[in-house]
Amino acid sequence: MVDRKALLGSAVRNARKKAGFNTLQEWAAHLDISDRTLGDLERGHGAGPNTLADVENALGWNPGKSRRFLDGEEDLEDMPAPPQRAQAEPDDDARGRAAVKVLLQPTLADLLAEASAAYQVDPAEAEDWLLRVLTIRRKARERDGQDQAVAERARQTAAARSRQRQAQTGQTRS
Repeated sequence: MVDRKALLGSAVRNARKKAGFNTLQEWAAHLDISDRTLGDLERGHGAGPNTLADVENALGWNPGKSRRFLDGEEDLEDMPAPPQRAQAEPDDDARGRAAVKVLLQPTLADLLAEASAAYQVDPAEAEDWLLRVLTIRRKARERDGQDQAVAERARQTAAARSRQRQAQTGQTRS
């Protein structure tokens, strides 16, 4: 029997590299998804629907294509080539604008342009606003990860102290 998760993982890895993302870390930062989650997907362990949707969008695949492939309803042969990542090193402002454009689906980019025209806002200002929102979102995710790490260390410290108290109580009873 064919391992469809492994085939999907291989297809994602190949498409990622064709798109110009040579490392999982670059790819993860681009998608704002953990490199562990993307690594699991590429190693054939599968992924959740939100991760699959983000990957499909970034690679230019039809929405739901991965799930239909995993369910045996479709093949991967007709996947479009991923959009190529720019190789030039732009300044920070240009890099930010490029990231916004890559993250936006063409339909969303069209809506952004229409909204900026309707509200008489410069499209660059609208992109700046969206970039700020995405930066805040990324920082919040990083902070949540740090909070979880602090909480885990506190749990481990509390467990170690509890074991020490139990050991001390056992020694005084002897």
